[in-house]
Amino acid sequence: MEHVPSSGTNAWSPNEVEIRVIREQSSRVLALMKGDVHMIETSLGADVLEKLEKHPRVKVIPAPSMRFFAIRMHHQREPFTDPNVRKAFSYAFNYETFIRDIMKGRVVRNPVPMPRQLWGYPTDVPGYEFDLDKARDCLSKASVKITRPIDIHALATAEPTIQAALLLQSGLRKLWIELRIVKALFPTVGAARKTLETTPDMWIHWIVPQLVDPENWIGEMYDSSSKGTWKAASWYSNPQVDTLLGKARSMVAQAERTKLYAEACRLIVANAADIWVYDQIEHVPLAKTVQGFTFSLVGSGQEFWHMFFDARA
Repeated sequence: MEHVPSSGTNAWSPNEVEIRVIREQSSRVLALMKGDVHMIETSLGADVLEKLEKHPRVKVIPAPSMRFFAIRMHHQREPFTDPNVRKAFSYAFNYETFIRDIMKGRVVRNPVPMPRQLWGYPTDVPGYEFDLDKARDCLSKASVKITRPIDIHALATAEPTIQAALLLQSGLRKLWIELRIVKALFPTVGAARKTLETTPDMWIHWIVPQLVDPENWIGEMYDSSSKGTWKAASWYSNPQVDTLLGKARSMVAQAERTKLYAEACRLIVANAADIWVYDQIEHVPLAKTVQGFTFSLVGSGQEFWHMFFDARA
């Protein structure tokens, strides 16, 4: 960043923001602690955040967000063509352990594909919990047998995705299912989802809001007309859901749209379309010299307009 002095004070305001690509998480964290950068991304593990919170040059600001964490499944490839298999995988993930022990309670459990803060969120959907007996029961009902290892792509630069993959791997091992973890960069996973053949069996990522509207989530993720796009790369298809989403998209009355999106959400969860884990509480790591930070609910949450530097901080 270049800095311009504010008249009559020791504060400095940025007139230019320089965004650097630092691929290794450890390098990004070290750059912040050394003062080489003033802000880094928020997809950090709880242990890293605790380390940053104790650092004398750094502050971490918590901000509830509409970003949520999901584990996706390829509906057009066996074994995920069978909803019973998808339900078994949903029951095989230990949500409580992940949120309490791995994320250290820094996120909020969310069992549906919409953020809790958003209108249209169905409060009557309990979702799935960790239950290996239910998982075994679902597998016994499945018409598709799992006869090969399942690959799951985790983001190599985002530790929570790797930790989630390891936890799911542990649960599935008890069901005699082999889960192979593939660490990949975001551009690689993003490019792979463009075709049925190259889309991974499973992959993990965050859904980031661009619009504060349910269409941004379930509308773009689960309408079959969007299949093959980044958000809809599960290749999910359900005519009932398509009808509900189409009606909601064509209306302007929020009360009516709320009912339609909530009903679509219930059907999608009943189908076990994906595995939904938590709503993010963004913990934004900043240099203590940065003041005026304001969290934005859309995009990545990084809003630069109100920020300034104060050498006295």
